[in-house]
Amino acid sequence: MEIKSEINVSGLLTLHDYKQYTRYHTKMRQLISFLIIFVVLILVNLRNLDTLDIATIFFVFIFSVIFAGILLFYMKFITMWRSTKEYKSDQLIQREIHYTFSEDGVIQQNGRSRSYIEWHDIRKGYEHPDMYLLYLSKNKAIILPKDFFDDGEHRRNFRSLLKKCLGDRTVGIEKN
Repeated sequence: MEIKSEINVSGLLTLHDYKQYTRYHTKMRQLISFLIIFVVLILVNLRNLDTLDIATIFFVFIFSVIFAGILLFYMKFITMWRSTKEYKSDQLIQREIHYTFSEDGVIQQNGRSRSYIEWHDIRKGYEHPDMYLLYLSKNKAIILPKDFFDDGEHRRNFRSLLKKCLGDRTVGIEKN
């Protein structure tokens, strides 16, 4: 009979953790938005100009970078404001969460609520410097701050399990 090893982690997701998840989740979208706004501004401004000398092109470039940067800052501010509001309104996310990971799947327990998630239900797994994100859908993830884990060995075992169970659906997770 094969004994399956389990990895148990638990912890309290803080507002800082939730904001960091939001930063990771929206990073690419914000970068693409910045580039689109930047290119559109350059094209609109150059199209409306009569003369195209180096000084004019340089001015349009600088103006576009500054304006797109201001809009990017505004997008980030609004995103952080909304994530703070979401965190504070969601009482379940503010409770201690227990996870049990095994080769069979993931058990998530929050209070008296218990969910079972099979590995094939996890679309993608990401490792960041301070947390793991296991996406169940495009916008829903299991957020696992690294401080939920006891030590480096605990994290290495978790990474190995993720690599084994998710295979090529992992990003930035090295097998140790």
